[in-house]
Amino acid sequence: MFESLNQPYPFTIETSRRIKQTVIVGFSIFTFFVIFKPFGLNNAPIAEVVKISAYYGVITIIIGLFNNLLPPVILPKYFNESSWTLRKNIQWGLWNLFSYTTGIGLSNYIISDHPQFTFEGYVTFMMYVFILGFSISTIISIVNQNYLLNKHYKIADLLNKNLSIESQSFPEDQVEFIINKFKKVCIPVHKLLYIEAVGNYINVVYENNGIKKIIIRETIGNIEQKTRPTGNLFRTHRSYLVNVHYIKEIIGDSQGLKIHMKEIENIIPVSRSRIKKFRELISNNN
Repeated sequence: MFESLNQPYPFTIETSRRIKQTVIVGFSIFTFFVIFKPFGLNNAPIAEVVKISAYYGVITIIIGLFNNLLPPVILPKYFNESSWTLRKNIQWGLWNLFSYTTGIGLSNYIISDHPQFTFEGYVTFMMYVFILGFSISTIISIVNQNYLLNKHYKIADLLNKNLSIESQSFPEDQVEFIINKFKKVCIPVHKLLYIEAVGNYINVVYENNGIKKIIIRETIGNIEQKTRPTGNLFRTHRSYLVNVHYIKEIIGDSQGLKIHMKEIENIIPVSRSRIKKFRELISNNN
């Protein structure tokens, strides 16, 4: 049980996805209040119920945006996709539960016609919320982790069977990398192992009588556009462009797929949103 808490768990810091998740949570809170009418709303007119429920939904979205956008900037090492575990996910869920519940509780106190707030009442309310919320969120996280682990393990096993071990002929396409205004280098596309985006730079790893690496100021998106016609390189992740012909093995875990490359020890992730296209590419190239 405790060992599973340290197993990888899917997490994303992509701003657009986190904003979308926050809006979904806010809409869910709005729907919950409209349907179940807590805090004495069962006796209120429907228009008043909708108005107050919308208020709670907006409060939830504001808290969610704060939670999802600010902490990853302040604590980037903690909010690291590759090191995110089931334990961290449960801890993060508890914090969200606490902040949402506190925000809604205080909002109810503010807008209530007859506010009655006591510390004892607040503690009792939070205790019930945490007992129920912790149990539900933990169970959901564990079930989701096992589901994704089995799913991605099966996908990886199937893809490994499709990996070609035969020698192949490659076109002579080359891509030009400008190191500075006085120096540039042209590398055959089929010699590229992978390209990694690091801030405003990219690490270009290639084979030339051994594994070589150059660091240049360029975007991985531009390189993807230049090499797309060859069909050799695939954007497995927002930070990685990989030559599929240098893949040694594919493994699966709850976060998605991981690629082991030939001749190097680096492990490269495949985003869950790109798994479908990745499967199609492996099948078509082998």
